[in-house]
Amino acid sequence: MHELSLAESVLQIVEEHVQECRCVKAIHLEIGEHAGVDRDALKFCLELVCANSIAEGAAIEIAEVAGMAMRVVALEVI
Repeated sequence: MHELSLAESVLQIVEEHVQECRCVKAIHLEIGEHAGVDRDALKFCLELVCANSIAEGAAIEIAEVAGMAMRVVALEVI
């Protein structure tokens, strides 16, 4: 299940960009329709890896876009 390693990478990106914030309220992702990522599995894995982190309980919004890329497009923080 490569979604788990993708989720770990997303959390690493989040932690690198929000070091001075108290918590992350939402993580917004774009995933290409041909990226080969199971969105439900990724969401489950993100909830798992975000437990006990600055992003615990964050809403996870996933938009499908054309192509094969996956990227973090926005973070909502407090």
